[in-house]
Amino acid sequence: AGGKGGVRFGTSGERESARDSAEHYYALISDGLHTYLSHRPLLLMGVKEEIAGFRRVSHYNALLHTEVDGNIEHLTAAEIAETTHSAARAEFQRLGAEVLAEFSEMRDRQRASSDSHQILEAARHGRVHKLCVRAGTELPDQGEDLLNAAAVHTLRKGGEVYILPQDQMAVTQSLCAILRF
Repeated sequence: AGGKGGVRFGTSGERESARDSAEHYYALISDGLHTYLSHRPLLLMGVKEEIAGFRRVSHYNALLHTEVDGNIEHLTAAEIAETTHSAARAEFQRLGAEVLAEFSEMRDRQRASSDSHQILEAARHGRVHKLCVRAGTELPDQGEDLLNAAAVHTLRKGGEVYILPQDQMAVTQSLCAILRF
């Protein structure tokens, strides 16, 4: 009566309530990932909106930037493995490019080096924090490949090593390192 329409009110609409519920669920999953995966990389696969919702609330710091949009139930295990491998390779390349950019922009040149002998010595003493190596390059010295030796020592002492494609590093730059101290 009176020709007035009804007024609906409340704390949230059904859509907001469903989103809040989903985000609460994603947050619980995110919290569990820290214990279960121990900061290992994680590739998100699923519906685009759900991936975005998970990223919004997740505190897990090892999510790959690459993601797979869509229903993965139709993929074979081999296809999932290949997709995961490609995503991990892309992430590794992205991180290596970031390290190379960080090296190029470092103002404190005492903590950066592209001298292979200096890097090898620093790697032996655990001083190499991040090392970039130009793919397909060898630096033989007294029967030992300096690049390989620097990479091995860096990894043994807890440093990071990135193998970058030849087109990302100058021909004259076989390796570069960011030093710890």
